[in-house]
Amino acid sequence: MTEHNQNHLPLKHQSPWLPTDDQWLTFLQMVRHEPLRNQAMIFLAYEAALRSNELLALRVSDIDLAQRAVSIRAETTKTRQARVVMYPESIHDIIAAYVTWRYQAGDEHSPLFPSDSSLNPGQPILHLTWSKIVKELALRVGVPQFSTHTFRRKRLHELFSA
Repeated sequence: MTEHNQNHLPLKHQSPWLPTDDQWLTFLQMVRHEPLRNQAMIFLAYEAALRSNELLALRVSDIDLAQRAVSIRAETTKTRQARVVMYPESIHDIIAAYVTWRYQAGDEHSPLFPSDSSLNPGQPILHLTWSKIVKELALRVGVPQFSTHTFRRKRLHELFSA
């Protein structure tokens, strides 16, 4: 049969991969041993269901510690619409410690998650670096399927399933 005459099977819709509860708990336990910056990035990415670009574009001034709120600027979003996302009390100590340290290290308009590299000091951490942080942690936990988007997917799944 030629390619044009073949019967096509309907495509199956495959749901995106999500970690099991045990995988997620193991991952979170490992996160607690990470540097404060990585903990803040991972917990904000998950709790605020942030896209990678939104997370990496955050400025120190985008975090309101008193309200436990994250302001996502319109120019950083996929939809080009600003929004404010609340984060829970359970991660406040980590976020407060990190944001306080960042306020002391730079001005309020500086990147919340600056690069440690001498090649681009003061610039936001690169997506490649963020991916590497997540991938290395995922491999240590034994769940290589984790990606930077897993946090958003898992959080939205939990919110819509509730």
